[in-house]
Amino acid sequence: AFTDIYSNLVGYLADSSTTTPSPGTAPPDLTQNPLSLRTGVVLDNVPLGSSFGKVLTQPSASYAKGKQVSVRFQGASPRNNLRLQDTFLTIERQNGSSWTVYRTDSHPSTKFNWKRTNGVLGYSEVTITWDIESDAPSGTYRVVYNGDYKNGWTGKISSFVGQSSTFTIA
Repeated sequence: AFTDIYSNLVGYLADSSTTTPSPGTAPPDLTQNPLSLRTGVVLDNVPLGSSFGKVLTQPSASYAKGKQVSVRFQGASPRNNLRLQDTFLTIERQNGSSWTVYRTDSHPSTKFNWKRTNGVLGYSEVTITWDIESDAPSGTYRVVYNGDYKNGWTGKISSFVGQSSTFTIA
């Protein structure tokens, strides 16, 4: 079959050819239905006595500029909600009695790391790190994790928030 098709096309390769072959039937457009070999999230779960967003490792009480803050949370798969118009993390700075967002996951000084710690039971942990810039304002900060977990029984996806204790930057 291929030999027959190519034999018919050879004449179009000649230097003296002034015509082009017919385009034939266009292949189907599969861009709207991509093939994915990655399985979906089956469920997210937490160990007994824990909860989604619970802080497993709190930050130190204070940091110098140029150091790294690291906070570990009980988490869930980030594939439950990709947060394309939102953020998985915020670094918030205290202004009087309110908090303002100082950094998000879109800033290069922050990192969001998700790890499935038990595939059978659906446990996960999220570690958020922030490399404190040398020009960061001194003050009181906290790390906030925004996540979504999938209930294994109902398939419902629900949001949660985890929040670290405060720390200061001098």
